[in-house]
Amino acid sequence: MAITSGAGNNVIVAMNPALLTQGVSQTQLSGAGVTGGTIVISASSNANLYAILMNNLRNLHDKAEFHH
Repeated sequence: MAITSGAGNNVIVAMNPALLTQGVSQTQLSGAGVTGGTIVISASSNANLYAILMNNLRNLHDKAEFHH
């Protein structure tokens, strides 16, 4: 299966959330912007949290393969 931009794809991944959210404080989550009642984390929404999560994903290279 090829995943390309614009294609609708669903992926299920088993991941330890503690590894993904390492370095994210309760204060940061409490202060995150909310869109429609949901905390959206992307490059343009809550970008500070996005940067932490992306860095954590990249640091999991010995446990998972990640392509951005």
